[in-house]
Amino acid sequence: MPSQSPKRASSKGKKGVDKDDVLLEARIEGFKIEYPRNLLLAFGLVSAFLPVYMAHAFFAVDWASLVNLVLFLITIGTAGNLLSQAYSVMVETEFLKRQRHYNETKSEKDAAVLRQLRLNVALAYSIFFVNALFVVVSSVLQGYILHQLDARLSLLVAPNLTAFALLVLAKKNEEARQRKIGRA
Repeated sequence: MPSQSPKRASSKGKKGVDKDDVLLEARIEGFKIEYPRNLLLAFGLVSAFLPVYMAHAFFAVDWASLVNLVLFLITIGTAGNLLSQAYSVMVETEFLKRQRHYNETKSEKDAAVLRQLRLNVALAYSIFFVNALFVVVSSVLQGYILHQLDARLSLLVAPNLTAFALLVLAKKNEEARQRKIGRA
């Protein structure tokens, strides 16, 4: 069995933090994706309000009824939560698609600015893409496909089904990105 180098043998007994460990932690922290998750939840809740308004405006579901108010809150809460999860998955997927594994700039400051710009682009694209699909699919489901059902049932099914489908689509997009990385 080969003997350990003197440097490794002496560093084993040390209780201090190794320079390599500090450098590794700094690199790991540098690759974390920081974006406002609470803001994504707020976007999801605001987007989930559209089907509630549609149920009130087109199908005359009354705001003042306690039963309807509970349905409104359940719809906004569940669809908003599912949408925020879809935003999160899409932001990370889109950012990692745009991220390069080599330096495109000469300075660390420019690299940080470029990374932040890529994160902003991924955030904007994800919010736009998920919201556009949610509005179109939820409106079509609620207004045309499920309009023969009770308006309250249509209110519960259409936005929640659409938000869940968008979450599944976002996860499939991430799986496709990971398979593409595995092939390359």
